[in-house]
Amino acid sequence: MKLNGIEYGGQDNNALTFTMGVGVVAGDAVTVKVAGTADRGTSGDPLYGKASIVERDGRGAVERDGIVIFPYAGTLNPGYQQLAVNGLGKVIAGTGGNGRWAWVLGTDSTLGNAVIDLG
Repeated sequence: MKLNGIEYGGQDNNALTFTMGVGVVAGDAVTVKVAGTADRGTSGDPLYGKASIVERDGRGAVERDGIVIFPYAGTLNPGYQQLAVNGLGKVIAGTGGNGRWAWVLGTDSTLGNAVIDLG
């Protein structure tokens, strides 16, 4: 099946190809709200993955599983929890039952990074 001209039937790697939303850069935490498009979303939208590559044509790769290092905002404690995006490319704790369940393995407040096991 194709979405935005990208074939999804044969993709089964840790990173999938998406059309990237406006302003997405490599390293951003992204969500998927429009079919075939990964973007920064609105604060509180469920985390999908990390934009690892953004090409000039507006397409790119999103890491969706495995151990991934994300920029984060707010407080993330180690443990299994719901994670969301903050709309600015960072991961935040999900609230009100909204978010993707994943393991936060730890954070580095000096660098502003969190190590997250997306499964």
